[in-house]
Amino acid sequence: MNDDPPIILTAMLDDESFTFFDNLRHQHFPAERNFLRAHLTLFHDLPNKKGDEAATLINLLCRDTNSIELVFEKWRSLGRGVAMKVISPKLVSIRRLIADHFFADLTPQDKNKFDPHITVQNKVSPDEASALLAALSSKHQPWAGRATGIAMWHYLGGPWQLVSEHRFVDES
Repeated sequence: MNDDPPIILTAMLDDESFTFFDNLRHQHFPAERNFLRAHLTLFHDLPNKKGDEAATLINLLCRDTNSIELVFEKWRSLGRGVAMKVISPKLVSIRRLIADHFFADLTPQDKNKFDPHITVQNKVSPDEASALLAALSSKHQPWAGRATGIAMWHYLGGPWQLVSEHRFVDES
């Protein structure tokens, strides 16, 4: 195991939304590749050496932020999987503040435009992904959930290890 694992930041979901997406992930993600619970990734790879600084910044942001509305707009194709497209101007704004703070340390992936989504299937055949996309899309109506905070994780080469959870002020 890497002694200096990178940090991943995710938006924490309200219980109902988390359960909904986690159940779908459990049903449709290949079991041998499903190391994780449902999540909405904010950053894929912050340097471990920035962990204390990230925790301090996130604590400051969370103490001044109420839970954030997330609109689960539509299902979208990942080619070999399916994800829920998430609309949330406030979450995009919070992420931008973190990105600006750590810009020099960000990987190209994390410097790219933020595309909030929750993956429920990946690493399957295009036909299997297309079938799930069609099934989920046929009965989908946009609905709203909430981001309740930000979680920090260590990436362990597949699985993740929770480092800390930082709840928004109204979720404390």
